[in-house]
Amino acid sequence: MPYLLCVCFLSVVGCFSLISADSRSGGGYNFLVIVTDDQDIMLKGMTPMAKTLEHIANKGMTFVNAFTTSPICCPSRSSILTGKYAHNHKATNNSQSGGCNGRVWQEKMEPAALPVLLSESGYETFFAGKYLNEYFSSTVPPGWSQWFGLHGNSRYSNFTVTENGIATKYYTEYFTDYLNTKTTNFLKNITAEQRFFAMVAPPAPHAPFTPADRHKDLFPEVKAIKTPNFNVSSSTLGSTYQQLIRVPAQNQILL
Repeated sequence: MPYLLCVCFLSVVGCFSLISADSRSGGGYNFLVIVTDDQDIMLKGMTPMAKTLEHIANKGMTFVNAFTTSPICCPSRSSILTGKYAHNHKATNNSQSGGCNGRVWQEKMEPAALPVLLSESGYETFFAGKYLNEYFSSTVPPGWSQWFGLHGNSRYSNFTVTENGIATKYYTEYFTDYLNTKTTNFLKNITAEQRFFAMVAPPAPHAPFTPADRHKDLFPEVKAIKTPNFNVSSSTLGSTYQQLIRVPAQNQILL
């Protein structure tokens, strides 16, 4: 199951026929997808998460030779939800002018995205957390049975969430705890017969790196790792880098 889960997560269209056939015949898989933000394995981002490693990672599969074509927030999230490259879903950066939650996304991409396909195949779908950087709306994207979408970019407190169509403001609650409550309630209330897809997207550990009060003093002696390429000036990277930064933006390339 871990393998199929990962394949379906990365190759939406390819796995759809499998999901459709299994769900309609009373079988099928349940999916819990957790999307963390800026968690860098090279900077030992998993080291503090001993329980996560014990209960999830060490019992599953780790892809040690994996790559992303657009390693920034909104293009990658859009690719996860559609199975498309950035030059096809048109979200090329984190701004609305760069296609993040823009017109093409809302009119062309969302209506045929993963949650819609799963919902049409009989799945109960659930989303909680950071959606797209330019999502500031009371509208629930198509295909989601339950929706708790964060407005905007990463926040840990003083946040606004659209809860199934109603924008709700929270001032003191810690956002990761909020996501835990919503997700746990969903999983507890789903019936054994109902197939589900749940996607949880905490902003952690993205800047501003705000820990919960109960965690802020757990690692007093730990300092952030600085690898040899930390904060390197682009002027020192040579001609290859200079050629790359002159490549036209993806939405300017004729395909």
